[in-house]
Amino acid sequence: MCATAEDTGFHQRAKREGDLSQNADSAELAHYVMTVVRGMAVQSAGGASRNQLHRVAQIALRAWPKG
Repeated sequence: MCATAEDTGFHQRAKREGDLSQNADSAELAHYVMTVVRGMAVQSAGGASRNQLHRVAQIALRAWPKG
């Protein structure tokens, strides 16, 4: 069984240090990140340039909840 972010204390520390908002859900964020990463992998396999993938990553980071 894998430890979740909550189990390891990462989630609480990130909230305490202001890296995540108090209402952030680490499981939902993990699903979001993996969806973006998998989509980028598909785009890369389809011929997307490094610059295009970099722009996708920048947009994804702008959607990240602020602490």
